[in-house]
Amino acid sequence: PTFTTCPSAHVTANTATGLCSAVVTYDVAASGTPEPVLTYTFSGATNGTGSGTGSNQTFNKGNTIVTVTATNDCGTSSCSFTV
Repeated sequence: PTFTTCPSAHVTANTATGLCSAVVTYDVAASGTPEPVLTYTFSGATNGTGSGTGSNQTFNKGNTIVTVTATNDCGTSSCSFTV
């Protein structure tokens, strides 16, 4: 699989007054044949794993490394960036 969209710089979001977290949205996409399955891992201020890209999740204030992995029968590819 190949990532067709992966943030190349820090993805930033501001927290609301009195809150220590924010919902963060970003664009990540991968292509391949067969269609790759995407999974994500968060590490740092926010920790977690799941299916998909992890976009539109709540992130704690601070730096979180996001790694999105695309997997299909042909192999695995990763996209990493900081939120």
